[in-house]
Amino acid sequence: MLLQIRKVSLLLRRAKHSKTHWSQVQKKQFARDRALENFDDFYGQVYGNRWKSIRVALLSEHKYMALVNQFGDCERTVAELEADGAINLREIYAAKKRSLSGLFEERASEDKIFKMDQRIEAFAENRERQEMERLYKEDVPEVGTREDVEAKEGGAVDFKKSLSKTLQDDKEMDFQRMIDPDFGTSALHEFIPATKLKGMEDYVPESDHYKYYSNSADFPVTIEMENNFEIPQNLDIYTYERGNCSDFKPPRNCSTGVLSHFLLDGASILPALALDVQPGDRVLDACAAPGGKSLLLLQTLRPGTLVCNDVQESRVNRIRKLMGSYL
Repeated sequence: MLLQIRKVSLLLRRAKHSKTHWSQVQKKQFARDRALENFDDFYGQVYGNRWKSIRVALLSEHKYMALVNQFGDCERTVAELEADGAINLREIYAAKKRSLSGLFEERASEDKIFKMDQRIEAFAENRERQEMERLYKEDVPEVGTREDVEAKEGGAVDFKKSLSKTLQDDKEMDFQRMIDPDFGTSALHEFIPATKLKGMEDYVPESDHYKYYSNSADFPVTIEMENNFEIPQNLDIYTYERGNCSDFKPPRNCSTGVLSHFLLDGASILPALALDVQPGDRVLDACAAPGGKSLLLLQTLRPGTLVCNDVQESRVNRIRKLMGSYL
């Protein structure tokens, strides 16, 4: 009975370790996985607990927003988007601004709101110390003084004579190091271990690259809160609530012959709004294709003149096609 119990336990033990058998196919690691490991190693120490949210945002799907065309049936388009559950970006911005107003007042009493440069500097110093310890593991023997050398030799040492003798020995050919051709040249192909690493004077530690992220003393960076950011009254942009990446319905033809709305990435809206175009301004978009940001500026009804251009004729044709569909 005891033997049977041993057999059963032995079989169970084999089944337990069968998951890590050598014949099992390992999970393939893609370039994205290696890049994320590198990001976690560096940015995890820079941003701290905030890096988890930033990492999720980088891996999330693109969230598109619907720009209502003011030159079409805008009231009907707004009603259809709100019926599908979309929310006006102006309302989201106003609600978020009210919720953050109290938070900014509490942080105003602190000496520093952001400590990004201190974290980067500490991480760079830590990485530099680790690299130096890895590169210079062996201790360099200390060179003794003149008294130490004389005490070791047992008397006074004529250093000038020693130097002359060394130079004379270097001039003479060391015949013991020559290889007799009769014995072949196989000794030239033998492995000789390296005793010194050349090129270390030009070596730049990887940690020095991280110092470019820190603020320079000559060019200090001051973070100021933006207070005059606003969404123009004539601009209607709709999006779904946070976490909802549902697709919008395709644009339809309006009674005026143009399309009802234009879909663009949410991040593409911020540069056009941050430009803060005022009525009558002249705007140049030198890299306008396919034309989403330029169309957004036109929907504000503020630019007096808008010039769109690009480097290739095919990209310029895309701008013409887009403007012809919405204007």
